Amino acid sequence: MGKTSKKGHLTALCWRLLLFFILLSGLVACQSRQHLTGSVAISLQRAEMPAGQRLDAETLSKLQFQPFLNKSLVDFGQGLRRQVLRLTVSDSPHPLQQRKDGYILLLSPPYVESVEHYMQDKPGELRLDKRLSRIEHDDALFFTPSHYAFEVGPHDLDKVHYLVVDNFSPYPLQVEIADAKAFRVWDFKAHSLFVAIFTVILTLALVNLIFFVFLRKASYFFYSLYVLTFLVTLMWQEGWAAHSKLLLLFAFGDYGYFLLSTLVGLSAWLFLLSFIGRNGLTRRLRQAALLWVGLYAFLLLVIVISALVQLNLHGHFFQLKQGMLLAGLISGVLTVLVSFSAWRRGNRQAGFLFLAWSIMMVAIALRMSYDLDPSADALWRQHALEVGLMFEALILFMGLADQTLTFMRERDTARKQFSLASRSSAQHQAINRFVAEAQRITQAGTDRQAVLAAIDDRFVKLLNSLVPLTAVAHLRVSGNDFEPAILSGDHLRDCLHAILSTEKPEVNRALSRGEVVEFWKACGDLPRVGHFLLLPLDQRENEAEGLLLQLEADEPVDKTLQETLARFAVDAWSALQGARQLHDLASDARFDPLTQTLNRRSTDQVLETTLEDHRHNDRNFCVAFIDLDYFKDINDSYGHPVGDECLAYFARLLKGSLPENAVTGRYGGDEFLVILPETPASKAKSILHNFLQRLVKSPWGEHKIRFSSSIGVAEYQQGLEGAQTLVRFADRALYHSKRNGRCQVTVYDR
Repeated sequence: MGKTSKKGHLTALCWRLLLFFILLSGLVACQSRQHLTGSVAISLQRAEMPAGQRLDAETLSKLQFQPFLNKSLVDFGQGLRRQVLRLTVSDSPHPLQQRKDGYILLLSPPYVESVEHYMQDKPGELRLDKRLSRIEHDDALFFTPSHYAFEVGPHDLDKVHYLVVDNFSPYPLQVEIADAKAFRVWDFKAHSLFVAIFTVILTLALVNLIFFVFLRKASYFFYSLYVLTFLVTLMWQEGWAAHSKLLLLFAFGDYGYFLLSTLVGLSAWLFLLSFIGRNGLTRRLRQAALLWVGLYAFLLLVIVISALVQLNLHGHFFQLKQGMLLAGLISGVLTVLVSFSAWRRGNRQAGFLFLAWSIMMVAIALRMSYDLDPSADALWRQHALEVGLMFEALILFMGLADQTLTFMRERDTARKQFSLASRSSAQHQAINRFVAEAQRITQAGTDRQAVLAAIDDRFVKLLNSLVPLTAVAHLRVSGNDFEPAILSGDHLRDCLHAILSTEKPEVNRALSRGEVVEFWKACGDLPRVGHFLLLPLDQRENEAEGLLLQLEADEPVDKTLQETLARFAVDAWSALQGARQLHDLASDARFDPLTQTLNRRSTDQVLETTLEDHRHNDRNFCVAFIDLDYFKDINDSYGHPVGDECLAYFARLLKGSLPENAVTGRYGGDEFLVILPETPASKAKSILHNFLQRLVKSPWGEHKIRFSSSIGVAEYQQGLEGAQTLVRFADRALYHSKRNGRCQVTVYDR
C-alpha cells in the first residue's frame, strides 16, 4: 500500500513537471523574433570561392554570382565550403535624408565556422567591416550568439554588402536586414533568458560540488561533472565561446564538440551508476551500463589521440557530428530505460532520473527538428537543449536532495536505534549491577529490615541514574482502594493523600490502561510545586501497580524519555521483586523466623568471618553468650505461644540495645550469641549491662512479665585457636553468671 502510494505521488509529480516544461517551452517560443519590425527587403546573390582565399577587388571581379530566390535560404552542400553572398537592398524603407536609425544585418542560424562582412562604396573599392567566429573571442561582441549580427549605419543601406561564409555543415542559412532598435529589444530579452537559464544550471552544479566536498558521495561529483560538461558543450555549440576567454579553454578547434560530447555521455553514465547503485539494477542492465561507460571512455581516448596527432576532420565533421548525435540519442534512450527499470524495481530515486532524462529526450527531439528545418523563427526549438538541461539539472538536483534526505533519515533512524540499543544495554547493565548488589547485601546482611531498606535504597538510586528524583512511591490499586508505599522521600507520605484525593480517578484510569501521566501538584508538605510522573508497572483484571516519581526538575519530560522510563521502570521493578524474593529465600535459610535474628549456622559463619578479619588486621572483638532467665517457668505459666512472643520481644529489645555493627543470632532455645566487632571487653560489658537495665525495667505484655538475663562475655585476642574456643569461653562466663545469682554480665578471665 505504501509503495503504491509513493509511486502514485511520483507519477503525479512527473506529469506536473512535464506540463511545466511544455509551458516553459511556450514561453521561450514567445521570445522568438518571428516578425521583427522594420525588416528590409533584400536581393541576394551567391558565388563559390576556394577555401583559404581572401576576398578583395581582384578576387571579386573573378567571381560569378547567381541570383538566389529561395526565400533568402542559402543551401550548403556537405563538406567544407566557402560561399560569397552579395546583398543589396531591393526596396529601401526610407529615403536617404529621412534615415535616422541604424540597421542590423543578420545571418542565422549561427552554425558556421566564420563570417566576414564587406561593404563596397564604389566599384573596385572593397572594405572589410568585421569578421565573426563561433569559437574566437571578440571583446567587441555585444549581441547574443543566436545570430551573426553586423551593424549597418543608416547611410550604409544603399551600399553593396558581401558576406564570406565558411561552413562545414549542410545547414541552410537565412540572411536579412532588420531595424536595429527592434532587434536590440528582442536580443535583450533573449540574453536575459539565457543568462537566467545558465545561472540556474551553474548554481545547481556548484551547490552539488559543495555537497560532494562535505559528504564525499560520488553521485554529487558526477552530477556536477555531467551538468557542467553539458553546459559547456551547449555554450560552445551555440557560440558563447566567442563571448568568454574562459570558454575558449574548451574549444580545442574541430575537436571541441566531440570531446565535450563524449565527456557528457561518460559523466551521465557514471552518475547513473553511482546514483542508483549496484543493488538498484539487474545484472544485465548493470552490464549494459558498464558497456556504455567503456565505449565512451574508449571514444574519449580516440578523440584525445586524434587531437594530439592533429588529424584533419574538416571533410568528415558533419558525418562525425551526426554519429555523435545518434550515439547520444541511443545513450539517452538507454538511460531512460535503465532508470525506468530501476524505478519499477522499487528504487525511489530512479524515478527522478527517468523523469529528467525523459524531458531531455523531448528537448533533443525538438533540437533535431530544428536541424531538419533550421528556420530563423524557431528560436524555441533551437534552444530546447538549454531549457531541457535546466529542467533536467533541477529534477536531478531534487533526486539528489531526496536521496540525501532519505540517507539522513536512515542515518538518524540508525543512530536512534543505536542510541536506544546502547541505552537499553546500559539499562540492562545497571539492572544487572543492581541485582548483584542486592545479592551481596542479602548475603552480608544480618538484619532483615535493614537488608530490605538497603535494597530499596539501591532501587531508588537505579531510577535516579536515569532521571534526578526527590521521592519515589509504589502504588497498588485494587478496585477503588489504593495501597501506597514510600520507597524514598518521607515528605511524600502526607502529600500522597492530597494527590490521591484530587487525582485519584485519573491515577486509577492511567494505571489500569498502562498510560504514563505527568502532572504538577502543590502540597503543603512540599517546599515548592511538585513535578510528578506516574509510571504503570502491571495491569491485572481488578488490580494494577505503578510507581509515582517526584522529579527534581520542573521542565516537562519529552515523550521519548517518558517511554524509556516506563520500560525501564517495569524491568527495574521486576528486578526489585526478584531481589526481594531472593532475600526471602536467603532469609529462610539464614534467619530464625521467630526472632528475626541469624540462626546458629549463619551465626557461626559470621563469627568465623569476623575472626579471620580481626586476625588479619590485628584487632580484638568480643562475643557474648546470652540466656533468658527462667524461660521454662514462663512457658509453664503462660503457655508456649506467650513464650514465643516473649522470645521475639527479648530479641527486638536486644538488637535495639546493641551498636549497628553488632550481629545477633539465636543459638538455641532461649540462648543468643552476640558478636561485637572492634569492641574491647570493658566496653562490651558496659553495653550489655545497659541492656540488662532496660530489660529489668521493661515489663512486657498484659501479664506484665519481667525478664532477667545471664550474660557471658569472651574477648578475642591474637593467638586464639578458633571461633568455637571463643564460644566455649563465653559459655563458661555465662554459667558463672548463673551460678552467682543470674541477671549479670561476666567477662571470661583466663
